[in-house]
Amino acid sequence: MYSIAVQGNHRVDIEISGKFDSETMKQALSELIEKSHDVRYGQMLYTIHNIEIPTLGAMGEELSRMPELVKLIGHYNDIAVLTDKKWIQVLSELEGMVIPGLSIKGFELGQTEQAEAWLRAQKSKSE
Repeated sequence: MYSIAVQGNHRVDIEISGKFDSETMKQALSELIEKSHDVRYGQMLYTIHNIEIPTLGAMGEELSRMPELVKLIGHYNDIAVLTDKKWIQVLSELEGMVIPGLSIKGFELGQTEQAEAWLRAQKSKSE
């Protein structure tokens, strides 16, 4: 399951859970790319819970669209990741360390207020 919602001109919220097969991954990536098209210096609130390892087909779909995804990441400056898995928090923050111009901070699933506050603080730094 996934949902992608545009929250104004500079923010997209994503929620994912369950298992992704190739068709679900294809739909989700297409929707994310479409909804991020006009975002510049954006922020993302990314909620990941009850996630299962994606199928090989889903991983293949993601790899085949890597050039589009690299371009997509350039639309965002800050990503708050809410998750029930500590390893996802850690990997997310590591990803933020290696991608120039991108700040990623992991939060526990129930820390929505803290994640929102962090995004607001990040936005005020860049204005």
